[in-house]
Amino acid sequence: MEEKEIVTILSAEDNLAKISLLQKLVKTQFNNCSINILTALKALSENKDMAVRFWAKKVYSSLKPTEEIAYFETITNEDLSIEFLLQKLATAQSHFIANEVLAKIFIKRDSSAFKPLVEYLKSCSDCTVIAFLVKNLSVYFPDENTLSVIVPYLKNKDDRVVANCIEGLGYITSPKATVLINQMLAHENHRIRANAAKALANKDPVATKKVIRFMLQAKDKPHFVIAGCHAASHLKSAEFLPDLAEIVANPLFSDSALNAIMAIGGESSIGYLEALAEIDDHEVKNKVLQTIKGLKGNSNLQILSNNLAEAIKSSKEGLVSFGKTIMDKAKEVSKETKPKENFIDDGSSEFAKWFYVLNGERTGPFSEQEIKSAIAVGSISENTKVWNGEGDWKEARLTSLSNLFPKKEDTLPPLSGEDVDNRFAWLIVAIPLIGLFIELMAGRELLKVYILLNVCACLLDAKKLKSAGHEAPNTFWAMIIPLYLWQRATILKQRRSHFYGWLIAFFLSILLTTGINYNLLEESACPLVSQILKEKFGSTAAVCKAVKISEEVSGSFYKGIAYLNNGNELKITIEKKENDQIFVTIPYQ
Repeated sequence: MEEKEIVTILSAEDNLAKISLLQKLVKTQFNNCSINILTALKALSENKDMAVRFWAKKVYSSLKPTEEIAYFETITNEDLSIEFLLQKLATAQSHFIANEVLAKIFIKRDSSAFKPLVEYLKSCSDCTVIAFLVKNLSVYFPDENTLSVIVPYLKNKDDRVVANCIEGLGYITSPKATVLINQMLAHENHRIRANAAKALANKDPVATKKVIRFMLQAKDKPHFVIAGCHAASHLKSAEFLPDLAEIVANPLFSDSALNAIMAIGGESSIGYLEALAEIDDHEVKNKVLQTIKGLKGNSNLQILSNNLAEAIKSSKEGLVSFGKTIMDKAKEVSKETKPKENFIDDGSSEFAKWFYVLNGERTGPFSEQEIKSAIAVGSISENTKVWNGEGDWKEARLTSLSNLFPKKEDTLPPLSGEDVDNRFAWLIVAIPLIGLFIELMAGRELLKVYILLNVCACLLDAKKLKSAGHEAPNTFWAMIIPLYLWQRATILKQRRSHFYGWLIAFFLSILLTTGINYNLLEESACPLVSQILKEKFGSTAAVCKAVKISEEVSGSFYKGIAYLNNGNELKITIEKKENDQIFVTIPYQ
């Protein structure tokens, strides 16, 4: 069996096929082992399936030492330098070897390896290695630099990569990492959701709760609010109830908010929902009442459970008393040996001096780090009023927080609609008539020229709008001029004079085109009538003085009347061919 086929079977998901192959390798006393097969066997020796582990170890132990095995053993040597391991990583021929080398690099916790590992990650195409890297970069280098590296991989098509990213984010203390984890709680993949919940639970509870509250209050960012609801349902803290109750009335958030309240449960949840029972929205009101009913049912079950637990407890009073004595002694010993906890700013210290305005109310106090987190998740904008313990309330952009907001290249306000240059807009209005004039001069239809004039005029007008500080309508609308002019008036908040002007010009051009075409046909048909009469009656025949079209039968066939110099009238038909030739017929009179 070829090496490639062996590695394929050993790397697949079919455990029965793996066991069958491993048994064959043992029977044939397999010794021709390449580095790829070796790494596959080593990985299988830690497989969850006991039978796979057994047979993989049996094959692995039967192998004779070779140069490749010796090479493999060298990369597991703890004394190897970072430089040597990075060289081996660059030449690794399989994801088994690559991950083995990466594990040894990470264990060393050498900061000099961070940059080469990031470069290797960017060039790597093996999803197994990428998933291993994004997780362990966060575990061993949990800082803002790592966060910026792994964020793009949250959109990776491979769910293994995304799940490992989330697991790694759990080790990064940045509030941004908490926000990203919250958003992944609503992911369609169950493994990613589970990893997000696990990572969130491992975060600092105090900081995490504050970030989630900021997200629940960011009503102008629906995806933030919904992610915050999912996070609240996992943490199940009553602290979220006021914010959840406030957004229940919004149909966009009601389902997510009610699910979170249901998950939190308890009498407090029922109290908040009963206060919302008289909400105007009939559909939301029904959902609230159903949730209250469910919560009360859960509450009754909880009471029953507590009663049962109390009965069991009373029947074992002696055992509980003895156990309590032992636990008290254990706590005394624990207090004597317990190290002092690091200081955590929970918002109540002297450093928590920031307040800000939310929905017309003063909110705070918050530490500067908490304020930065609020800015990061969008709860505080540069125009939000803040107070840092001194002076008056000021907009955030006028305080020391100003450098936390993105700089705007152009702070000038856009010109008002009445001050915008409208010359090219009026040119667009006139194009139907200009196009008609050009077609008359050329003597034929020029659709391409008409389209080109419209596109050029729209591009020039869009340039004028942008220079005045406004967003221009999409250039695509240059193909549908009325919509372009309608959008333009909406953006500039102008009257729709250009829109109606264009409609008038357009219909006028159609009327003029029809009249001019009729006139040309009539002038061309008159000499032909005279020629037909002369051929039929000789030199004494009457002469046609004028032709009048009376009916358009089709796009190229007309009925008309020829007026002769002797006072008589003749009914005629006129037909216009594709090459602009005209045929006149005088039916039998």
